[in-house]
Amino acid sequence: MSSAITALGQTRINQLRGEEKPLVIDRMVLALVPGLDPSQPVDRNQQMPDPAHIVHTHTIDDAHKGYVNSDQVVYSMILGSDVGDFSFNWIGTVEAVTGNVITVTITPETPKRKTDLGSNTTGNNITRNVMMRFQDAQALTGVSVSAETWQFDYTTWMTARIGEHDGDDGAHRDIRAKISEHAQSGEAHQDIRELLVGHGHNASDLSGVVGVLSEAGGAIIERGRNVNGEYVRWADGTQICWLRV
Repeated sequence: MSSAITALGQTRINQLRGEEKPLVIDRMVLALVPGLDPSQPVDRNQQMPDPAHIVHTHTIDDAHKGYVNSDQVVYSMILGSDVGDFSFNWIGTVEAVTGNVITVTITPETPKRKTDLGSNTTGNNITRNVMMRFQDAQALTGVSVSAETWQFDYTTWMTARIGEHDGDDGAHRDIRAKISEHAQSGEAHQDIRELLVGHGHNASDLSGVVGVLSEAGGAIIERGRNVNGEYVRWADGTQICWLRV
């Protein structure tokens, strides 16, 4: 994956600094552009792709804008299983006033599927973040929510739900210990589902972990409940945790 501020984006940043006006990013555009190589540097001279290649436009609300420090801001996009079907390999952040593409991110081709109850097709959920880094980024963008407010200890949350569901015997204490061990080491967590099922949890009752939790205690974007049970969405990629209780 490669990402960069476009040449026009850099010009716009400098212009707004001089005018003492804010840079407002209000949407991400997704496109499937032929011939892109995510291992290569982004062409900073590009702007919006051919309309025929644009597959989705996502509005970014203020709750999904956060600052990391004075020079770094993050914009997050969450696409639920009610969005699709399409694939994308290009993500652009767009300025509200001018429609200029401020940043471009090139990714491997990624499918986005919508749940279709008629055909019994399960959709997928995708989270993508774009970090913008330049001097005084927080001040220029006016982003007022610290990304630290998104922090969530998923280990505490998950193990608490396990305890509520099944009690607190030795097997469940072992599960909590294993999850804690993974969190401390920072290893990938895709085997937690197998760990839970291995301790006797019925897969029909406990859906476990879907996707890959690649960063323990990552930034949470959303918590809620749907037909699958409770879910947690993180801000550091496609990390999604589902737990049926």
